[in-house]
Amino acid sequence: MHFVIYRWCPRDRLRFGRCNATLSRVGDTLYLSGGLATDRISSRTVIVPDVDVYHATEGRWMLRGRLDEPQHSAASTVLGVLS
Repeated sequence: MHFVIYRWCPRDRLRFGRCNATLSRVGDTLYLSGGLATDRISSRTVIVPDVDVYHATEGRWMLRGRLDEPQHSAASTVLGVLS
């Protein structure tokens, strides 16, 4: 028998933590959209309008843009074939 062992490896951190976000993968890129986070000043829960992108080849997260309408607890899917 052959066993494959997968291990977690440290990578670049997000700009801030969030929950209830939408994560999609296209090729070697992750897209993290919306979600909920705690405001650092008021300590209140806020809806995040940001879209952050993780480029596996570069190994880092970057702010890609903002949603027109902030969302949390949404769903997403990616259809198609990469060429």
